[in-house]
Amino acid sequence: MEIRKIKRNEIPDACRLSHMVYEMAIRRNRPAGEQTHKFFYEYMTEENISSCCDSGELIIWAAFDKRFMAAVCAMTKSGHITMLYVHPHFLRRRIAKKLVTKARIYAKMELGLDMVTVNAMPPETAGYFRRIGFTDINQYTAPDALFIPLSAKSIKQVEYEKKKVPAPVLLGMSLGGTGVVFICGMIYCIYNAMI
Repeated sequence: MEIRKIKRNEIPDACRLSHMVYEMAIRRNRPAGEQTHKFFYEYMTEENISSCCDSGELIIWAAFDKRFMAAVCAMTKSGHITMLYVHPHFLRRRIAKKLVTKARIYAKMELGLDMVTVNAMPPETAGYFRRIGFTDINQYTAPDALFIPLSAKSIKQVEYEKKKVPAPVLLGMSLGGTGVVFICGMIYCIYNAMI
């Protein structure tokens, strides 16, 4: 699974995936008010998303299974996650967590932000965000709330330098391991011959 920023020509695919997941998971299963649906459909247009990306206001990452866009996550330059949609076929593979982690790292390393926020919608998704490190912004949320605002600290990405193991060391390790196996085999044979 490859996770990377999407290209300009992949915005339509990101919008289609978002619409499909929204229809299946939110609109069909949770009769939110028409105002919520209207907001989603006005925000999630190719024109609006493209405009936000072109202006630098929105950064979008996607997870790809070969060439297929399996999940998408977007964050504003102020650190607010506005999209997190995973194709149903790719659920329970930790893809959403990897995308959110990518956003949290980007917030710290590229934008210099200490926090990221998200509005968990529907409210039942707040439990997922809490499990991956988010906490409630408000102490009390009304039982009929359409979303729950949460925040998490942005995180640093630690990169380790790859070190090349010299060929003589690899050869020595291989021969040494073979020698140990040979000696153990000889001891075993001698021991069994004595019994």
